[in-house]
Amino acid sequence: MARLRNAIKGEARESCKSLLYSSMKPEDVMEALRRRYGRPDLLVMAEVKKLESIPPIGHSPRELCNFANSISNSVAAIKSLNRPQFLHAPAAVNSIVEKIPHGLRYRWYEYASAYPEEVKVQRRIGECFSQFRSRQVQRVCRSCGVQATT
Repeated sequence: MARLRNAIKGEARESCKSLLYSSMKPEDVMEALRRRYGRPDLLVMAEVKKLESIPPIGHSPRELCNFANSISNSVAAIKSLNRPQFLHAPAAVNSIVEKIPHGLRYRWYEYASAYPEEVKVQRRIGECFSQFRSRQVQRVCRSCGVQATT
């Protein structure tokens, strides 16, 4: 219990303050924190908002790599929360596509249209964009010496 008292800070501490000193079982404190903060849908929505708030990028290879890394991090978080349906929404993909430079955007449209209809339905547009982005980023990052985490 002493470890919990030392580890929990800020708003989380305030939300279970009385339990930290009145409860003898750490499980009670952990359950209170789980009820308050263990809501995967809210975490996913925060990741989606983070994706939407990424500013449009210019033509710099470094910007593209950083942009791709931000997307990869959010996609990984959403997948780890077991909510992949949020990645399949065309509106989410479109909000990302609109932030890339026009030349790359047109390459995306060509890439997406090259897939037969059954592949698009099966793989979903989010996965298709992810694969496209990975290929483009790898090319750009190799050319400018930036490490990409795709």
